[in-house]
Amino acid sequence: MFPAANNSLFRRRFQAIQIISGFTQISFGIALMITESPAPALTVASGVYFWIGFLLVSSGSVLVETERRESIWLVKVCYIISGLVILATLAAVIIHSVEIGQDIPWCSILEGSKMTLLNCSQSVYILSHGINSVFILLCLLELCTAIAALVFGHKAMKQQDYTRMDKPLHTSWERKMKERQEKKIVKDFARHLQEEKQREREEKKQRREENLKRRLENERKAEIVQVIRNPLKLKRAKKKQLRRIEKRDTLALLQKRQAQRKEAKEFQAQHPSVMIQLRVTPETSLVDMPVRIHVSGLAPTQLVTLQSSLTDERGVQFRARAFYRADEAGEVDLERAAATGGDYVGIWPMGLFWFLKPEKLFHRLVKRDVMSGPFCFQLDLFDSCQLLPSPQVVPLATCTVERWYVGPGVERVPVKQGRVRGALFLPPGPGPFPGVIDMFGGAGGLIEFRSSLLASRGFAVLALAFFGYDDLPQVLAEVDLEYFEEAANLLLKHPKVRGPGLGVIGVSKGAEVSLAMAAFLEQVVAAVWINGTGFLNGTPLRYKGIHIPHIPYCPERLLITEMGALDNYHVFRDPQDPAHAAAVIPVEKAQGEVLFVVGEADRNFNSKLFAEMAIERMKSHGKKNYTLLSYPGAGHLIEPPGSPLCSISLIRGSPKPVHWGGEPEPHAKAQEHSWQEILKFLDRCLGPSSNL
Repeated sequence: MFPAANNSLFRRRFQAIQIISGFTQISFGIALMITESPAPALTVASGVYFWIGFLLVSSGSVLVETERRESIWLVKVCYIISGLVILATLAAVIIHSVEIGQDIPWCSILEGSKMTLLNCSQSVYILSHGINSVFILLCLLELCTAIAALVFGHKAMKQQDYTRMDKPLHTSWERKMKERQEKKIVKDFARHLQEEKQREREEKKQRREENLKRRLENERKAEIVQVIRNPLKLKRAKKKQLRRIEKRDTLALLQKRQAQRKEAKEFQAQHPSVMIQLRVTPETSLVDMPVRIHVSGLAPTQLVTLQSSLTDERGVQFRARAFYRADEAGEVDLERAAATGGDYVGIWPMGLFWFLKPEKLFHRLVKRDVMSGPFCFQLDLFDSCQLLPSPQVVPLATCTVERWYVGPGVERVPVKQGRVRGALFLPPGPGPFPGVIDMFGGAGGLIEFRSSLLASRGFAVLALAFFGYDDLPQVLAEVDLEYFEEAANLLLKHPKVRGPGLGVIGVSKGAEVSLAMAAFLEQVVAAVWINGTGFLNGTPLRYKGIHIPHIPYCPERLLITEMGALDNYHVFRDPQDPAHAAAVIPVEKAQGEVLFVVGEADRNFNSKLFAEMAIERMKSHGKKNYTLLSYPGAGHLIEPPGSPLCSISLIRGSPKPVHWGGEPEPHAKAQEHSWQEILKFLDRCLGPSSNL
């Protein structure tokens, strides 16, 4: 309440001085009253100790209260008490001064009507006068504090008076109306903002509900349903398969098929001499196995369209179509007939599977849950040339083909032991089976479709994740080779895995790691390197005191293609530069065989140069344990033959789609040939597997 905020420290000191002085006065007055003689001194008789002490304690207490609460009435009370303290201290100074000039009361006694002086020592006079002198000084100190409190109180009341005088000026009617209008405008704007916010929330909620509905519809469309009509299949099924069986209403599916059959019968009724058939043998197979597609019952030289369609697990639809002319017998055999146009041209028996294209750009066909079921392809035969068959166009014939990524009896075992994370695929039977570690590239995560296919060919395969999966690091900061050694030892300890060595297969960053494992780990006797590097790029390597530095990327060399994809080809520095010699992987230390698989149209990096440099390094050390498969026109993602070319796709961690490179026809041939060579290579290095 006092005017100056910086005087708070002084006020606290005044409070302490007054309260302590007050209690000192009262305490000393009580002590003198108890020990006083029948003839008390003037200070005791006047009670100066008590009333000045009471005033000081009261003044200090009021000062404390004004510090806690802002009240002008407390300031006024403090102002009055401070005035009384000033008067009381002046009176006390006078009383103590008078007592110093008088004789000491207890040195004289009254005998009758006559006062008789006693013989008091000099020390008694000094003590008495000293006490009075001390209290005079104390009173002067109290006088100063009271004056200061009085001054502060006066300033506070004066400021209060000024505050009362500071009244607002009279506001005109026009100004009031203007302010009212402005307030109304502000309220209307605030209400408008609130309504906009509410509307945005409702729209967002509606969009969320629509997206959820659409996602559920896509999931329903993407579901792979196999209707079980033979109860004997249930008896032969395993417990894991029985747990996946659900009861579904297949009425809509049956009605759709019945409608298609009815339309086909009507067509045959209109053309009684025609019996069109579309046969695919076998209808159920592994995705890397070829099938035969044969059409019969057509008119000679009739132009037809063959179309394959598939909806993947994420609801994205893939299609491929080609135009054929029937021969003189009215047949089309894709093993002999050449496509005249469409998604491919020429003789391609598996073209309807290998040249699939997504309806949405930059989507890659990947089987993510290999154990859930097959990819179900629908093959349709249309009359004439149908670029975009409408729902009203009735196919001449149709059939469904199941393409599995896992063979019968293959078991998947999740791996979460020690630091190792992944999934182990075991072929049926007691084993033991040759062991293989399968790795993919810089997108991280766990991809299993190649592992399940290898297990279907008789290998015990560990699909190994090394970042971006489960509790592993989300970003690969370094290649810790001890982690991969732990995975190799874990695989070899399995009772169904045949030792003493194992194989590794990897693409992209996985190929780089595979080459390092072959160079440093004695357990690795066969390594398949698919479009990788021979140097540590972007991440260093550490293994038991060995440290290999990395070659940093050059992100400023990134190119953006006309499709908006990232071309990483020039991001990697020149490996032939002597400054990068320390980052090379010592592939000459590899005791096992190394198979280099190169796509010469790889746009991720110069795979052919890296493979040739690694082979040249092995030759310079007298090594011949290498094989090179180089495919012109093949891109970066060389996979098993069931996967169509993906030249551009989105990957985790990339802000834009990535350009992988490759041309459809040479890439398809490269995948078919390299897969067979990889299987032969692993069989030769690890011992024969039980091909299923």
